[in-house]
Amino acid sequence: MIYDKIENIGRYLGISNYLDQAIRYIMTGNYQKAEYGRNVVAGEDIYYNCPEGAMAKNVEGMDYEYHRTYIDIHIPLKGKENIAFFEMKQGKEVKSYEEENDYGLYQGIAEGKLCIKEGEFLMLFPEEVHLALMKVEEEATPIEKVIFKVRAK
Repeated sequence: MIYDKIENIGRYLGISNYLDQAIRYIMTGNYQKAEYGRNVVAGEDIYYNCPEGAMAKNVEGMDYEYHRTYIDIHIPLKGKENIAFFEMKQGKEVKSYEEENDYGLYQGIAEGKLCIKEGEFLMLFPEEVHLALMKVEEEATPIEKVIFKVRAK
């Protein structure tokens, strides 16, 4: 997991070829003009989603997700959200991994959470269990964000 300011994302070049391509794309700032839905950078290897109508809300009791094929990079464009996480061995799998959709679900107690906002990013690697779109304020609030999906291998 990497949490940092977007201006520092170039520091993470060299981890993998696909991640380097994604980082270079992020450094252009073109993702800030994203269309809602799926935006393709390099076919199935690098793309990003821009969900329409996303809300940071009460997600208590919801299942956490994990991936095996893709690295997630969460980048808020407007607003902020908490993202909670825990080690896989600390939770219980409640939905087996689906290779086609690259996710499985876990239940557990958050070991920590990070508040990410405009100008920051959170990079989550395969099998890092996480839960996004957690509210920061008392009430649910809208958030505009993109989530990059970068092939890990």
